[in-house]
Amino acid sequence: MLILVFPGPKDSVSRQFLVIIGCFLLPSTLYFTSGIHKDGLVFLMLAVLVYSIYQSLHKNSFSARRSILIVTAFLFLFLLRNFVFLALLPAIFAWILADRTKWNAGLTFIAVYLFSGILFFTVSYINPAFDPPAIIITKQADYINLPVASTQIPLTPLQPNFMSFVSNAPQALQHIFLRPYPGEQPLQSLLPFSIELLLYHVLLFLWIFFRRKNAVVASKSFLFFLLFFTLTVFLFIGYIVPNLGSLVRYRSLYLPFIITPVLCFLDWNKLSDLFKIKK
Repeated sequence: MLILVFPGPKDSVSRQFLVIIGCFLLPSTLYFTSGIHKDGLVFLMLAVLVYSIYQSLHKNSFSARRSILIVTAFLFLFLLRNFVFLALLPAIFAWILADRTKWNAGLTFIAVYLFSGILFFTVSYINPAFDPPAIIITKQADYINLPVASTQIPLTPLQPNFMSFVSNAPQALQHIFLRPYPGEQPLQSLLPFSIELLLYHVLLFLWIFFRRKNAVVASKSFLFFLLFFTLTVFLFIGYIVPNLGSLVRYRSLYLPFIITPVLCFLDWNKLSDLFKIKK
């Protein structure tokens, strides 16, 4: 599917190979999804959900089979990780809306997320049984109340109001994007993940200066879905998780959503020219 999403001229590195690396061979993603446990099942349900929706939009038809797969994946994600289900709702709605209406994808996603943000903090006044901030606060409290782990990091408790979520956002984003810091390894087992994160930072830095000019994307709405969903779920993880081990594990499931596009949009020919020795 992603081969069709990221078409373009052939680079010195095969596009198919880049997609395979981004989707299946990222070290932490491969490690945490390879076993028979909740993380692997969450990753599988995400893959089924995204693939089924993309195919339905691409073929302009939500068939009975694909609709059953979509509903089943949604139900499993709600039961396994309700905050992931919460992050998916506005992202998928904006994706389908932008694709079907052909409106500007960026503006559509911004408008949907502004409305969703308002709804996130006010829907409990309409229906007290559904309180999205309480879902995040409860998950955070569950983690904080666990026995202190060897990789514990400080986490400011959230309050059920808008300003608490805003003021805690910088800490959440710092945790999810920067930790574990280089040299911050309470356990030796975290060292490979720290190096991996550093390599992703280097990759993003290279993308800024060596991205492909006039890159073509088959579905801009899908690209915006990847970006907005990943940032939202990363923010939720940063709010919730108070130890480095769980932070690395949770983050690993969503890395393919941002690393794969970066790999495909890098100008590998231009980058490789830097290392060629001119005669």
